[in-house]
Amino acid sequence: MSIKNNCLYELYEKNNNLYFLTNEKSVLLLNFDDYESLCNNINENKIFSNIISKLDIDDIQIIKEQFLPLFNYIILNNISIYISDNCNGPLYVENKNLSNNKGEEFLCNILKFLTTFYTNIDIIYDESLSFCDDISEIKNIEYFLTYEKKSLKDIKETLKADLIENEFIKEKRLSENKRYILPIYIDEVALKNKNIDNWNDYIQSWCSIAYLNMLAKIHNYFLDYYKISTPKGLIKDDIMISLIDTFDYAIMPYPKNIKKSIEVGKQIHGKCFFIDKPLEMEELNKDLIMILQSKDIFNVVPYILY
Repeated sequence: MSIKNNCLYELYEKNNNLYFLTNEKSVLLLNFDDYESLCNNINENKIFSNIISKLDIDDIQIIKEQFLPLFNYIILNNISIYISDNCNGPLYVENKNLSNNKGEEFLCNILKFLTTFYTNIDIIYDESLSFCDDISEIKNIEYFLTYEKKSLKDIKETLKADLIENEFIKEKRLSENKRYILPIYIDEVALKNKNIDNWNDYIQSWCSIAYLNMLAKIHNYFLDYYKISTPKGLIKDDIMISLIDTFDYAIMPYPKNIKKSIEVGKQIHGKCFFIDKPLEMEELNKDLIMILQSKDIFNVVPYILY
């Protein structure tokens, strides 16, 4: 294995595999035969079988058209983040025409991600790479579907502790996906007084809007709490992504008497939400839409590079 400037980082495609080499390890990132097989036989893969069951979709073509592009984007996205997380110097790439097969096409797309979103990585095209055959780690598709950006892990741990301290989290209130639940209360009386008798027809959409409203308020609270001067609201940043991965929502029994007064007070900072009128969705950035779609469809919350 050659050492360039005492620090080696290489990325290359060989025999339909994608490899990433450093001074410390050689990693097989992806086998393209396995990847192509998964994409061509999604009804036989547990990742997509869960979606088929959850959404009750019989037509595999619908899955391929509506969800496979997002899946492919997540894999490309997360492999790029993995490389960035583990690359602390120039990245050497084989100097050749990257268009002859699917593996080389995939590598070309990875390089586009890196040059677009990680301009601090100096990509150097070289004709004499190491091509190490002694593989120390083998990754798979599931690993990259759920891969979490390194910097987010510390942020999520700190944020969770502060969410507990500031009473945003109730430890025993978890969703089926093991996330903490933000309660939503439906004020049926208020809705009927507004002549909205068919509110059940809209409740799913309104709950989604209420959830985003709570996330925005919690996000803003912790920007102030940490004295961070970045923009507030529904934007993609480390805190927002951590909150999306931390919280789900659920409709809870409507509180009465003094308990209602307590919950109304909590609504100010996004600890709960009362639906007592029609809600309208505000426009979201495309990257945030993709993150929310990834959570809904694949139960993962990636740091989307967009």
